[in-house]
Amino acid sequence: MFSMASGGTLPAQIGYRTFDPDCILSLFHLRYLRFGGGRGAMLTAQIGNLQYLQTLDLTGAKVTKLPGSIVHLKRLMCLVGYQLIMPDGFGNMESLQELGNLDGCNCSISFGEDLALLSKLRVLRVTFMWGSTTDLRTRRESLLSSLCKLGGNSLRCVYIYDNVGGGDCFVDSWCPPPCRLQKFIHISKYLRFPKWINSCLCDLTYLDILVQKMEKEYLRILEDLPAIRFLYLDVKQVSDDGLFISHGAFPCLTCFQFYNIDGPGLIFEGGMPMLEWLRLGFDADKAQSTYGSLEVGIGHLSSVRRIGLTIRMISQGENDPVEKAVKSIINGQVQMLPNCPTVDIGFSRRRLPAGRERP
Repeated sequence: MFSMASGGTLPAQIGYRTFDPDCILSLFHLRYLRFGGGRGAMLTAQIGNLQYLQTLDLTGAKVTKLPGSIVHLKRLMCLVGYQLIMPDGFGNMESLQELGNLDGCNCSISFGEDLALLSKLRVLRVTFMWGSTTDLRTRRESLLSSLCKLGGNSLRCVYIYDNVGGGDCFVDSWCPPPCRLQKFIHISKYLRFPKWINSCLCDLTYLDILVQKMEKEYLRILEDLPAIRFLYLDVKQVSDDGLFISHGAFPCLTCFQFYNIDGPGLIFEGGMPMLEWLRLGFDADKAQSTYGSLEVGIGHLSSVRRIGLTIRMISQGENDPVEKAVKSIINGQVQMLPNCPTVDIGFSRRRLPAGRERP
């Protein structure tokens, strides 16, 4: 299937089996073109003739490598798909505001030079997947160079998915910081906390990152972000004496995830007056040894409406008395809350090694 719109008309749905490329390419004034389910769809070089095209949506088609003529679409504002391989010269597409997902491993090694020319770009998605390329560092640095140049322009949202690892270049060197950035997602292996994140990011409302170790000073930096509303943290380690959400912290936060399944998690001393959705993951034994109890301070979160917990612990199953005791402790905190939030408690169970007794 694909949709198309010309001028002010509504998009029309046409069965893919009836798709006639010549028919589409004759619609010189076409503004919107979307492929949905056209797995065998191909973009011909004549796509560059659609000079009025503003949106090209390839998310429903297995189209990756784009023809060189696409750089002639000077009015194109939105180009989306999956693992897109852009031709050299796409920096000439001066109207682009949304672009992605780009295949960072198979685009030109200097694709960042073209990216840097897209001064109106607001939304960028780039993916680094396992592939045959041996120059990942050069490619990442090319992307970083473009981000540094675009950060002071219109850039609002950046999504980087990297299952190859080794993307530490995005941690240190975004300079100057992207002062207008609103949303940043970096899904990768655990990395150091990004040094460019600080309180000058006045528009940042959404942050989703994986961090190797969350120190207290990093948590304080996040607490000082003035506009943050959605915060998703997957953390491998925390400070040796734990982490505490301080009084008055995160005044605008509505959704918070802190996943530290191999560690003690954190404690709420106060703050988060607007929080409605909470997701925590932690190890019960480590929380007990670090904080002295499993009283994580949920009772301070007066606005929360939905709570999800994943607790790692030694357990023989749902009838284990220790597991029941943990549930009782958590539910006791929840009962203190005024909004009667829904609670989902799951366990990541591990069995005690043979010959050993539970402490």
